[in-house]
Amino acid sequence: MITKYFDKDTTWSRAQLLLFVLGFIIVCIPLFSMDYLITLDGPNHLYSSGIFYKLLQEQTVYNNYIGFNSEFTPNYFTVIILGALQKVFSGSIALKIFHFLHIILLLSGAYFWSNAHASGKRVYPFLVLPFVYSYLFFSGFYNFIFSVSFLLWVLGFYERMKNKAWRAHHFFILGALLFITYSTHIISFFFVGLYLAIDQLIVLKNHHWNKDRIRHSFYLLFASSPGLILTFLFMGSRQAEYNWIELSELIQRLTSGFSIVIKNETSEELTAINWSKLITLALALMLFIYQFFAGKKSWSLVITTISILVLYFLLPDSVGYASVFSVRIEYIFWLFIIIGATRAALLNNYTLSISAIAGLGLLIFQVNANLPYWKMLNGHAKSIFTATQHVENNTVVYPVFNSLIWDDYHISNIMGTTGKDIMILENTSARQDYFPITYLAPFEKCLQTTMTSNYECNGYSVKIDYLLIVGKYQLDPSNKLAVSLYSLARNEGEVVFEDDFVQLLKLPTHQN
Repeated sequence: MITKYFDKDTTWSRAQLLLFVLGFIIVCIPLFSMDYLITLDGPNHLYSSGIFYKLLQEQTVYNNYIGFNSEFTPNYFTVIILGALQKVFSGSIALKIFHFLHIILLLSGAYFWSNAHASGKRVYPFLVLPFVYSYLFFSGFYNFIFSVSFLLWVLGFYERMKNKAWRAHHFFILGALLFITYSTHIISFFFVGLYLAIDQLIVLKNHHWNKDRIRHSFYLLFASSPGLILTFLFMGSRQAEYNWIELSELIQRLTSGFSIVIKNETSEELTAINWSKLITLALALMLFIYQFFAGKKSWSLVITTISILVLYFLLPDSVGYASVFSVRIEYIFWLFIIIGATRAALLNNYTLSISAIAGLGLLIFQVNANLPYWKMLNGHAKSIFTATQHVENNTVVYPVFNSLIWDDYHISNIMGTTGKDIMILENTSARQDYFPITYLAPFEKCLQTTMTSNYECNGYSVKIDYLLIVGKYQLDPSNKLAVSLYSLARNEGEVVFEDDFVQLLKLPTHQN
């Protein structure tokens, strides 16, 4: 039974249990206090995952514009899970469940791995709480944040089984977890492989390259082979541009906890926020060092963590298929530090108390500061939802991003998640080549070239039915396409909906 890999002899103090429940409630407050918890790419993932299932099962307007990507892309997890949720629930509920799943998997994964070597006493990694709502979550990088959770689960399972007799089903479970990790994001799959490789080399050296141990390592390699093969195929098809950022910027981000996001801060609060993050991260680092010297030395964890730090400074910030590469690596680095810091709490009750206070304190600060920002974005999403009621089914909408809030960039995609089949001509997943769905032709580029609402693109006909202005500000005169379509809609079409955030215009039926 799978339950045998979990802790049955858990001993949690009443205080720790109460603190954990408090932390969990605080983490969930943003999720259940509004209809939409909006992230930058979140609306697009919600929209694209729904399209994926509709392409499989029915004929809609999407079949005229979007198809399946035939390349070996690893970004399938979000599409499969979030799309399946939309088969049962509305878009807003599906996204809420999806975010809740992220919280559960990350928090439980951190506990599962950090307590892998414990016996009797168990502690919770409270320092991980501020990392739930990270920069990567705010960016809507769902595949990546879930892949990090699976990284924690893979390494937790591996370490719990490390000194036990492996059977075929153990290799199968590990292989399945590794494949799921690959299917979410290739970066986390790489760091899982790095940890396993380092640990196996240490084990082989300690056992003087014993034949049975070598055979065991080959079995692990075989279990990893599906993900490894697909990784090489995927990397071989990439033609990426590499970009680096300055060393001083990397150091500043690492030491300031750039991956921990606190929005809506004032200039007066900024100093307090930076000090709060610095103290929390410094505490985690000190506890990490303490557990290495005071407890059972985990060379695999230390060497891998140092390797991640080195790669943080050596690798580019963007490799074409993964932007803000440095932030992703920084995020994983601090999670590895927190795993070691939590093991220090197993040695000393004082370290547990300090880490619990630091983690909960920063979490409360973070959520309290972020809530007004999230509620503003929720209001924007509800405006889009209301505007959708005035859009006919199986039509095409062209959105114009005209907001001062960057996180509104893909919010127009909410239109396609409300039960209607609406083709939104702004789809970051479809215009990339590393997601499961892709445009049949470069429709967005063709629109910028033709500058008309009725055009041809590589043999495909496109007719835009609606123009959606996102953000009630004067249009940028340099955006000639938006100005032209807006003029056409105002003069020959009609305004069908308008509020403080959006303006929806219907373009004329007969256009030149």
